[in-house]
Amino acid sequence: MYRHLYRSRLFITHTLLTFCLLLLPNLPASADSPQTELPPAFLQALQKADIPISHVGLVVWPLNTSTPTLQLNANVAFNPASTLKLVTSYAALNLLGPAYTWQTDILTDGVIQGTTLNGNLYLRGNGDPGLTDERFDVLLHELRKSGIQTIKGDLIIDQHLFQSQNTPIIDDHPWHAYNALPAATLLDYDSSMVTISNLHGKIHLDIEPLPPGTHLINRITSSASPCDENWRDQLHTVWQPDNQTLVFSGEYASACSSHTFAITEDAPSALIASRFMDDWRMQGGNLTGTWREGITPDNAISVLTFPSEPLSMMLYKQNKYSNNIMARNLFLSLSPTRPATIAAADASIHQWLASRRLDFPELVLDNGSGLSRTAQISPNSMAQLLRDAAISPVYPELAASLPIYAVDGTLKRRQSAAIRARAHLKTGTLDGVKALAGYIHQPDGNTVIVVLFINDSNADAGNAAQDALLDAIMSPPNKESE
Repeated sequence: MYRHLYRSRLFITHTLLTFCLLLLPNLPASADSPQTELPPAFLQALQKADIPISHVGLVVWPLNTSTPTLQLNANVAFNPASTLKLVTSYAALNLLGPAYTWQTDILTDGVIQGTTLNGNLYLRGNGDPGLTDERFDVLLHELRKSGIQTIKGDLIIDQHLFQSQNTPIIDDHPWHAYNALPAATLLDYDSSMVTISNLHGKIHLDIEPLPPGTHLINRITSSASPCDENWRDQLHTVWQPDNQTLVFSGEYASACSSHTFAITEDAPSALIASRFMDDWRMQGGNLTGTWREGITPDNAISVLTFPSEPLSMMLYKQNKYSNNIMARNLFLSLSPTRPATIAAADASIHQWLASRRLDFPELVLDNGSGLSRTAQISPNSMAQLLRDAAISPVYPELAASLPIYAVDGTLKRRQSAAIRARAHLKTGTLDGVKALAGYIHQPDGNTVIVVLFINDSNADAGNAAQDALLDAIMSPPNKESE
């Protein structure tokens, strides 16, 4: 079953948000540009949303000018949310190359006799962020083509090439799929797909895959309330790893049709094992043992090496739909050492930036995805990065990975006819953060870099301000010749 990429959207408590906003610098209203230079419609949209301009960072920089034409708080560090994926993406295109592929290895410590493997089978990943069900089926088909039918041993999932993480979850929805943690051996973004339906007042759940031996408890009750766009917020999930229990609770309106959503149990090895055993049987294979985690021995013999799709295609999937776990796996892949660590990946990107003479002293990458309350970058630094990318050989791959305004990805539902199909922009949304960064193509053929960060408790109402700014860039006011 194909698993659609999910859009990242985080919800945290008001107390946490207030605390984060208190950490913001005290920004002057005209830090880099007089207020009168800001487009009137943009200012009006901010005022209507009750967003002070002191909580807004902005850079507008045409590629044919040596300096930005519009700036606001440009050198102040803001939380960029998922626009931080631009830094990780551009670094990866340079450090790894657009055609880079990850290798998933299948090895054994046993001996193959005819169609029987007498020994254990090791599945060792190196961070492939896009190993989906479909590609995993292909991997197992290749394994069957090698001649193996019966495995007289255990399936061992090797995760050791990525350092395990105990990253704190930034909100109160730890089992929402966007909170999945990276793993060296990862299937379908470490997510299970849940289909919920209300049939005559009885709630039905269909979930796949599930870790082997999972005990499912469905405590969701039927509700007579109307079905609205916030139906997902009424459902709660708790995964209890100690006793392999998955508990659903909350209410689901009888007026709602069937819906599908993703969850994570933070059990990547168990999900892979479950899928392997099911699909291996379907392809005519047999496994006599069980599964467990372990490290591949040095003397193991290679049975099969399975390459991922190229990096350029991974970025398309990652950035169009702002896939956090793909970005986190990609970020760790930039670590020059194995096991890969956040510190080594962070150092690698900072060294690469320095080699490009890009000095971003305020930059905090955290996990490289923007799913963070500590990540930060200034609008000016983001604009410099985008300007550097625009004249680089990998610009086509980076630009092609970005959502197109009113056409696809996280910008598909935007409405401005003037901007439609003329802007390639990465979006970013956290509770209290609304961000936009990328390129807008004017009718005269000029390309303009735009970076807009809003860090405010009312940031969720910032779409109108974003659109007003983009409209103003697309149709700049006529200036009479002096």
